[in-house]
Amino acid sequence: MIVVASPQDSPIAAELLDPHAPLLKPMYVTVGRQGRPPMGYAWRIWTHRTSFYLKSRAPGLEQLKLSLHGDDPRHPAGGGFKIAMDAAAEPSQEVLTSQFGDWPIWFPGKEIEEGTILVARLRWTWDACTRLPAAPSPGDLRKGATGVAAPPPPEPGDAVDVDLILTTGEPFWLNESKARADDACIGPLRNDADQWLTGTVIKRTASHTPPPGHGVAPMPKGRGDEIRGVSASIDPEGYLWLLEQRMSRAGLSTLASQERPDDD
Repeated sequence: MIVVASPQDSPIAAELLDPHAPLLKPMYVTVGRQGRPPMGYAWRIWTHRTSFYLKSRAPGLEQLKLSLHGDDPRHPAGGGFKIAMDAAAEPSQEVLTSQFGDWPIWFPGKEIEEGTILVARLRWTWDACTRLPAAPSPGDLRKGATGVAAPPPPEPGDAVDVDLILTTGEPFWLNESKARADDACIGPLRNDADQWLTGTVIKRTASHTPPPGHGVAPMPKGRGDEIRGVSASIDPEGYLWLLEQRMSRAGLSTLASQERPDDD
């Protein structure tokens, strides 16, 4: 995993000395190889007051926003998790969007042990990373921010996931000792409610851990029909999928003009 830290006032940041110390600035996550353009969309993850937020750095995709709210009088009792289209972001005429069902979508996450919640899984597929042109540049990092480029999926059928985990009181990474050895730990961030958000990079066989069927876009019929896109869907177990994949431009145009029937 490639880690890039933007220039800071102090030569050695505390969070680089203690891997459990909270990052003081946003973190950025993508997939790619050293010295090459990113192979997938980049995501900015940051904290503000009692919440965490995630948005894409790709031009035109800034509308899609994940909000993880802690207990706060401005939000529902006990907080909550929401995926929504950010009204403050300017819509792009160059980006095709399709929404089905009621938005915004609130979801519970998946409790993997007491007080430890899998809130979202970011997935980059081999197809999207290998068969499509380079992804848009995420631009420069903010001062003091940390950028992470996970290695791309190595073989057809593979996927690289970043599992985002929310805890209270202390950070948690999936199988931390192995993840540390594999340089696969991201974060942590901490909010004002003493909640912690971490990411664990995991290579999986895509077919062994598939996303919900309604989160898989129509496949392209040829090079001229393929585009890079992201689907947002809720797993039956309660967590959010953000799935980057090759999509059919024509298929998405058709879906955008009609209401999609419910899955059987």
